[in-house]
Amino acid sequence: MKSISIQKTNELSLIDRVILYALVFGLMATSGIPFFIQRKWVLVYFVFCGLTLLYYYFQVNLQPYLISVLAFSVVLLLQLVYFGISFFIGTVGLQFIIFSTGLMAAEILKEKFIEFYVNILVAFAVISLILFVPILVKFSFSTFLISHFPISYQTEIVNPFGEVQYNSSIFFLNFPPNFDIRTRNSGPFWEPGAFGGFLVLGLMLNVFRGRSPFSKQNLILIGTIVTTFSSTAYIALGIFFIGYYGVAIKSNFGRIFFLGAAVTAAIVLFGELDFLKKKIVDQIADTQYQIDTRGGDSRFASAYLDIREFGERTFYFFGGRGAHPDTRIGTLDKNTIRTNGVTDQLVRWGIPFFIFYLLSIRKSFAKICGFYSVEEKHSWLALLVLILLASSEVYFQSSFFWLLFFLHIPLQRMSAERIYHN
Repeated sequence: MKSISIQKTNELSLIDRVILYALVFGLMATSGIPFFIQRKWVLVYFVFCGLTLLYYYFQVNLQPYLISVLAFSVVLLLQLVYFGISFFIGTVGLQFIIFSTGLMAAEILKEKFIEFYVNILVAFAVISLILFVPILVKFSFSTFLISHFPISYQTEIVNPFGEVQYNSSIFFLNFPPNFDIRTRNSGPFWEPGAFGGFLVLGLMLNVFRGRSPFSKQNLILIGTIVTTFSSTAYIALGIFFIGYYGVAIKSNFGRIFFLGAAVTAAIVLFGELDFLKKKIVDQIADTQYQIDTRGGDSRFASAYLDIREFGERTFYFFGGRGAHPDTRIGTLDKNTIRTNGVTDQLVRWGIPFFIFYLLSIRKSFAKICGFYSVEEKHSWLALLVLILLASSEVYFQSSFFWLLFFLHIPLQRMSAERIYHN
């Protein structure tokens, strides 16, 4: 039987390493890189087909996943009965492909997901810094890159409000429509905040697998996070460091002193970094405008409308509003943008499955900590950071984060195998 469950990475054959790197890249690409996510139907289909082939190649065992699959299927069945088949066929097909992709990727990659993900992310970070820093010095360099880079493409985007925008990309560096106004590092991802979230997650996972928070890889990730100018990523990174060292410091006096100093520093930085304070204050002040004119195109407006619409019918509490725009969105404009990924997941799947989803991700973080002999308390910190990151990005819709939902299952089995072999 082909198995990589207890092999070290350097013991893998070249073909296995290529396949696993391609798999992790495929998850990242279809979850966050514009060239791929704009062609979601076609690419997710081929990713699913590729994973099916990998399933037979690695002869993976899907039996431990039955409870999770059953829970997801029950919610979809409830929505089918409640909303009717006319809303459902295409939607359920896509959702099951995304869901199944995360499942099979978790079973195939296991703990190797972390190493391969961090390595790819660091490579993206280094390349993005090489390309982005000169743009900060001289903005016209961006035009030169778009015109002369070997990989370059432009996409015309008509947003839900009828506005035509142009997104340019050289693959390793994306230029969102407002890049000339807000020059920030998006890396290959759809916008800087999304890149910042993937970077913070990568840093956390790298720390959990035993790397110093200020190792060479993590310093690259931190430096790249700085260039995203993402308020959410900055706050999430600060909370992670405060929580991590708050647990790591064993002396009560030392812990109190550290937490006091950290909170003081956070308050001072919030006051001194004008862009950070202004962005948060402006978003709160603009909430009503976003609700009235743009259907929730901000994290606070999205959260408000999602919660309000979620309470319209009792069924939504248990079965959710589903993923189809006609049922998911309660306002007349079904093409409006909702950007709060936390309330989005709650509204789509209902309270029971939403709780199950978050607790499963927390359990995956716990198994990662246990696998690398890190205190399990950090898993709650990681979940808190992820919830904060998702409050401004719809991460949970993607197969990448469904992998985190399932990852505790193969890690539990691997831990048992390691104990048995020892």
